[in-house]
Amino acid sequence: MAYDDVRSRGSAGGTHGREDHRYAYHDHESAADLTTTLVHALADVMGRDVTEIEWRLADSIDPDALDRVFSPPGSGTAGGDCHVAFVVEGYRVTVYGNGEIVITPPERPPR
Repeated sequence: MAYDDVRSRGSAGGTHGREDHRYAYHDHESAADLTTTLVHALADVMGRDVTEIEWRLADSIDPDALDRVFSPPGSGTAGGDCHVAFVVEGYRVTVYGNGEIVITPPERPPR
């Protein structure tokens, strides 16, 4: 896999004071695109097999643009100190230039 494991970590005063963020990491040196890592991490947090997900990342964000913004260092694009946040099926996703992906589940899981 292109990400470490998706792990739960509480953070005091996090999003709305909740402590249920999930963390994954994308290795920019890997052959996998960031969006591939992201889809696998989201599926894992949602408790679904990646082959059985019913949503498309493109319904929430442009996957090609996301890959370009966070392309590997030395590729001529920025990404190091920036982050992008968006929502997929009620899950808040924040992607950081250092490869960290933070996923916050909705207060109530989608049906």
